[in-house]
Amino acid sequence: MDGRRFPRWVVVGGLAAGLAGCKSPSTGLPGPPPPGKSAQAAMGGVPQGVTPGLPPEMAPPRPKKTGPMPEFEAAYADTHIERAFSDPPPPDRDALLDTARARYARALKADPKHKGALLGMARMHARLGERERALEWYKKYLKAYPEDAGAAHEVAYAHARWGDWAGAVAWCDAALKVDPENRTVAKTKGFCLARAGRPDEAVAVLCRVMTESQARFHVAEALDDLGAFDASREQLHLALRADPNFVPAREVLVELDTPPAAPAAEANPVVPAGYQVPAVSPR
Repeated sequence: MDGRRFPRWVVVGGLAAGLAGCKSPSTGLPGPPPPGKSAQAAMGGVPQGVTPGLPPEMAPPRPKKTGPMPEFEAAYADTHIERAFSDPPPPDRDALLDTARARYARALKADPKHKGALLGMARMHARLGERERALEWYKKYLKAYPEDAGAAHEVAYAHARWGDWAGAVAWCDAALKVDPENRTVAKTKGFCLARAGRPDEAVAVLCRVMTESQARFHVAEALDDLGAFDASREQLHLALRADPNFVPAREVLVELDTPPAAPAAEANPVVPAGYQVPAVSPR
């Protein structure tokens, strides 16, 4: 079994971000005073924030100075990240990443628990392969939102991309602790257990969300990827024992048991050097 007969299980993860814009309303305040005059003189001697004819305590409040909203900062940062990781990589990739990082930082300055910015930072470092920084930000997010099983599952996916199957299993357990009935997380855990070289545990977990024949077939795929060909074949036979009509396992076993065809003979063999074609005498 050379591993090519099985489609590889690919850990996939897609990130999406929104893009929005906003306008700041006009404050309605007078413009700056002309050169050489104070703001109070430019307003006719009335102090700023005081309406003529009204006592100061009845004057309307002055507009508060506001900066960019964190939602928009995080959303724009997400678009920079997607451009930075596009294929082929853009020439300004580093600049895009720096801009995204700065936008996430501004969002977090305005709202230290902003979900989009915390996850954005974590995902950016994860895609860059910066494991420690990614985990630092994921843990900050989960400290603020410990009931988010989806985020814990996302951390498991990140470990799977890094080839850390044991770490992926541990984070699946964290997600299942919050949401024990989550079938998607259970499947991820089963696949990761198989790739961690723990087939019996993998089958037990996968059997909670699929038939035994399906579970053993997926475990056989993983063992084939690991080069454990005899163990993979055993799982295929066990899949058929659980369901003799399970076609995928039967087809793979038939293919494995079929000897390779002999190479076809060359149609035009090489003619030795110096060989003379016999002359044909006319009749």
